[in-house]
Parts: sequence; C-alpha cells; structure tokens
Amino acid sequence: MRLLLKTLHKTNESTLGALYIDNVFQCFTLEDMIRPMGLKVYGKTAIPEGIYTLGLRKGSPLAKRYDKRYRKHIPHCGMLWVKGVPNFKWIYIHPGNSSSDTEGCILIGNTARKTCDGSTLAQSRTAYRALYPLVSGAIERGANVTLEVQRF
Repeated sequence: MRLLLKTLHKTNESTLGALYIDNVFQCFTLEDMIRPMGLKVYGKTAIPEGIYTLGLRKGSPLAKRYDKRYRKHIPHCGMLWVKGVPNFKWIYIHPGNSSSDTEGCILIGNTARKTCDGSTLAQSRTAYRALYPLVSGAIERGANVTLEVQRF
C-alpha cells in the first residue's frame, strides 16, 4: 500500500496537503510549517520530503488513549507511526484541526480551510475512522505500507 502526501499550501504556521492511497484521494492533511533543510524546531516542523515506512506503535500513552477512544467505532490497535524520519521521533498520523494540534505529526481531516496565516481542518475524527482501518489492516496483514511526502 502506498500513501502519498502532496503539499498544497504553506504558510509561516502550517502546511496543508492532500493524502492519497494508491493514487486515490483519501483526505486532507495539516502539518507544522516547512523549514529549510537541516533546520528543525521540536514540535513545530513538518517532516522532510522522502519515502517512509508506516507501522503501528502499540503501548504508548497516546496509543492507549486512542485505543479506548475509538474502540466503539473501529478496531484500534496502536498509532499509525511514520518510521525512520531523520531527526524526528514518534511521528503519527492522527486527527486534529490546527497546527497547534500537530507537535510535528500529520493531522488528517475531510475538509480544509486555507488562510494566509495558517490552515485548518474539520471532520478530522471522521477522516481518521475511514483511514485507520485501511492502513492498520494492511500493516497487520504484513503488507509493505509506505508514505511518500512530496513538497513543492
């Protein structure tokens, strides 16, 4: 399974993107701002371009919270984890609405609002309930699941 994140709009606060699964649009994304290569501010920097493996991180405090929150809606068994990002640790794909929710992670939502000072997402939990079983199921089956991040 191949996920592709394409940057659509960037500001000094956030980075709006589109997420595709096997070339089919899935949802919008929101990250922190893109910084020049090599410059990273903890919890306030979008991950760099590249191709990363996705996995499930189980047992973390956030995973336990999400397992409990979503167990009525979807079988939740760990966080969608973007592995191997240079100089980053514990990057997840999860719901959220603004760059203040990211801490370096990739937020997802079904609708997006683009502004000059920072974009926002809406219907993020709905997007997560749709995306999570597709990706986690493929990971659990042992499929090679990757995320390609393309910046402009």
